[in-house]
Amino acid sequence: MAETPEQDLRGEVHMLRHSVEELTRRVVALEGILGRGTATADREAVAREVPADAPSGEGVDASVVLSAASRTVTYVGRLLLVLAGAYLLRSFTEGQTATGARLLGVGLGLAYAFVWILAAWRALGRDAPEAATWHAVAATMIAYPLIWETTVRLDLVAPPIGAALLLVGTLVGLGLAWRYDARIVAWLFVFGATLSGLGAIVGEVSATAPYAAGLLVLGTAVLWVGRMRSWPALVLFSALGADLAVLIAQHRATQVDTPSPEIAVLLAVALLVLYVGSITAY
Repeated sequence: MAETPEQDLRGEVHMLRHSVEELTRRVVALEGILGRGTATADREAVAREVPADAPSGEGVDASVVLSAASRTVTYVGRLLLVLAGAYLLRSFTEGQTATGARLLGVGLGLAYAFVWILAAWRALGRDAPEAATWHAVAATMIAYPLIWETTVRLDLVAPPIGAALLLVGTLVGLGLAWRYDARIVAWLFVFGATLSGLGAIVGEVSATAPYAAGLLVLGTAVLWVGRMRSWPALVLFSALGADLAVLIAQHRATQVDTPSPEIAVLLAVALLVLYVGSITAY
């Protein structure tokens, strides 16, 4: 019996539906294969681009690097301007002949350094350690060379006064570093004070006793602060500075009688008592 046109149409529709379903299955299978290949290729490309020692799952963000570089350039430029201001004050001081005017220049220089200590304090208070570090760099680069120069080269400040200024300024900076757990700020002040103090001792015989005493007191303070904040390297560095200062005092007491042997012995006893007592009492 011959099929009617209606039956022929139904058969063709059924075949077309079957063909479409088969084509759909093949397309889905092909997409799955391509998807796995693309993912593998992407992973290989990432593995080639990311260094082997990079943190797992993290790439290098160029915007972060550029931002850090921009901040560093800004801080360096600001530091250069600050130091230029300090150089102007130094030129003013050296250009004066009257002692009073020169002492005024020294006072302005120390006040200028103190301004940047206050700036570091404010930066630490608002949780900006990077800015605080750069302010501390400015303060130490102004204050410590100034104290050394006025004590040794210009002979404007008596060694006991210079040692007292060095000690007080450093203790202020160390106190800020301890309060806000700013290790780098502490290193800046202690490093600058130790080098400046030893430089004054080497450059001026009469500065031996007062600066050795100042470094001894500073070393004791750093011992307490460093143990509370777990800064062993800073404690060791400061202790070595104090030991060297007392050792120079002992040598000079036997060679040039300055300081006197009594003061040299007193410094040695104080070194032993302060350090051993602090370690025992802690």
